[in-house]
Parts: sequence; structure tokens; C-alpha cells
Amino acid sequence: MGILDIFGKKDVADDLTKGVPFSMKLVFRPYRLAARKNDAVDLIVELENKTEATLLVSVVVGVPKALGFDEIGMNKVREMRVGLMKGREKKEIAVPIYGHNQTVAGDYTVRVVAYSHYRDYAHVLNSVKKDTILRAV
Repeated sequence: MGILDIFGKKDVADDLTKGVPFSMKLVFRPYRLAARKNDAVDLIVELENKTEATLLVSVVVGVPKALGFDEIGMNKVREMRVGLMKGREKKEIAVPIYGHNQTVAGDYTVRVVAYSHYRDYAHVLNSVKKDTILRAV
């Protein structure tokens, strides 16, 4: 019996940290990148809150050094603050990914991590990580 049980309080954080809070689907539009050209694709992150609780959500996308989030390829990590997602709500986030003249043909791993937060964006409650492959031809 814990101290919170005496006052009739329920620890909601245990329910939110036990399971996976999100369902995440990743899609590239167009599905390939042109190698050795200044070309771009959009990574579409389809995120669904699988819980009944409202969550504060952010998404972090990381790319290898042959790609970038701007035309010259300087930025390799991008964080998007999605905001509050109600229970069972779905959101779609588009992230442009650029190739440049030093992007050779091949497969590149793109990592996407969705975080659920409490209080503010500095406090992480739970996360879901997913990798996908972007092909440059």
C-alpha cells in the first residue's frame, strides 16, 4: 500500500508507460530520390494516439550525412513539436528530405522517433522508434 493509495489517488503514468502510445506509419512521396541531383522527397509520418489520454507529442527525424533537411544538406536532425493529441486522434506530418550532388545511388536509413511528454517538452514519458529505407537511384 503506497502513500497515494491512502488519499485515493491513482498513478496515471504507469498506464501510459506500460504499452506503446503511438501507431506510426512512414511513407515517402515520391518513393525514390534522384542520385547526384538536387532533388527532394517528402516523408509523411502518419501518427495515431492509441491511448484514451491526451498526450503532448513531438517527432524527431534523423538522416545520414548524404541527405539533409535543407538544400545544401547541413541539417541532419529535425524536431517537430506536434502539440496535444487527443485520445485516438490521427495526425499527418510532412517532412521534406533533400539530396544533393554528393548523394550517391543506394539505400539510406531514416530514423523517426515519436515522443510523448508530460508537463512540457523537456520531460519524456514514452517513445516509439521506427527506421525506414530511402532509396536513391
